[in-house]
Amino acid sequence: MSANHFQKINTKTYEIEESFNFREVDFSGMGTYKNIYSPLLQGNYFTFLGEKLHGDGVRYIGLYDYSSRKLIWEYELISKEDFINGNKLISPEPVYFSNEKLFVKDFKNNLHILKKEETDLI
Repeated sequence: MSANHFQKINTKTYEIEESFNFREVDFSGMGTYKNIYSPLLQGNYFTFLGEKLHGDGVRYIGLYDYSSRKLIWEYELISKEDFINGNKLISPEPVYFSNEKLFVKDFKNNLHILKKEETDLI
């Protein structure tokens, strides 16, 4: 996985079995992000930190289902005002997804725990 690209490699044959660009396969979802950081594969999903507009700040977290190739959940965790006041999401702190909850730390070392069903699903 990279910032916008997924590749599934067969470790026995060292061949690429599947490859796609998130922005191209789910343009209405992943395509809305200018930059994607810290993608972390977790089962059939990967979590990420995101920036919608260049210079807008890394303020969003999301959950992407790579089997269906769709962004299934996103949330603005840091408001624009909080970002301007110095809080932001940082790439070394990926989002962890476990038991329908997402765990992420912000720049001020606050741990945010979100229940997927309590927030807006796409």
